[in-house]
Amino acid sequence: MTRPSVWATHYGSAQFPTPCGWYRIVLPLSELGRHGWDAWCESSSHLPPPDSEQAGIFVLQGGDHRAAAAALRERAMFQRLVYETDDDYFHIPPQLPEAYAKYSRPEVRGYIAANMRACDMVTVTTETLAQSVRDETGHGNVRVIPNAIPDGVLDLVPFRRPRRTVIGWAGSGNRDQDFAVIKDAVVSVLETVKRTEMHFLGTDYRRLLPRGLPARHTHPAAVSVDWRAWFSGYDFDIALAPLADIPFNRARSALKAVEAFARGIPVLASDLDPYQGIVADGVNGYLCRTPRDWSKRLRELTCDRAAREEMGRKARETARAHVISAGVRHWDDAYRSLL
Repeated sequence: MTRPSVWATHYGSAQFPTPCGWYRIVLPLSELGRHGWDAWCESSSHLPPPDSEQAGIFVLQGGDHRAAAAALRERAMFQRLVYETDDDYFHIPPQLPEAYAKYSRPEVRGYIAANMRACDMVTVTTETLAQSVRDETGHGNVRVIPNAIPDGVLDLVPFRRPRRTVIGWAGSGNRDQDFAVIKDAVVSVLETVKRTEMHFLGTDYRRLLPRGLPARHTHPAAVSVDWRAWFSGYDFDIALAPLADIPFNRARSALKAVEAFARGIPVLASDLDPYQGIVADGVNGYLCRTPRDWSKRLRELTCDRAAREEMGRKARETARAHVISAGVRHWDDAYRSLL
């Protein structure tokens, strides 16, 4: 029997994989390869190479221009096509200036919508994002496939400091509006609770805190380069997952919470779509609705090591349901439905 085959291409990135390319292409395709698939992935700023024509399914990530449209029209004659995205291109906020300058242009959004419609399936991370795609494109086959993490993350030894409490945030660039949600609560705790420290993982946001507060920054290798180094950077006692309440954020996934859960860290998260259903109040963290919620819950957990550790154990149990060996079935089911 012929093995099913899939070739995934990330368009337009000088470096591949990007974190989203790693989570949505490299990690799932690698796991599919262990489950009977022939799977390949690459990045290209041009038309895909001829070798990719051998696959039964062709997956495109980042197709936002005319060249992608031409490639899809050609391939529709002999391949089943999938458009993969983990971002809501139709609601990019002005607070993301580079992305907004590009994706607010009607012609670019038009290419994205047309390229999605040209594909047999669109795969996304959340139901909120799926509905945005349906509303903007009218596509009838949008599949929600949640993000997953490597199984090996759960084998890393949880990090604990006996003499101080570390509050942490793993944020990417241009997230000032999200940090604003938690800034007052963080400042209040750092100023009044002894032996507390703020740790920024990834992008350095110390500039948003008043000078003199205990805060540090580390930037390990990106998850797409060395996932062990990235996850080892989660040396927090409490992880924060704030989101400004805008449509773009409502379509995000719960990945930041899952990453922290896998390291045995309780999460305080905004009570918005991404985290509802995964962050359980008083079990593995808390959902926060108001500034008072953030202040109250952050102070409670900062001052209660036993509660943090119990929630951390429950957090790791939550993460077990989100490893790639469990999540690969969603990719397998979706792709096989096209064959």
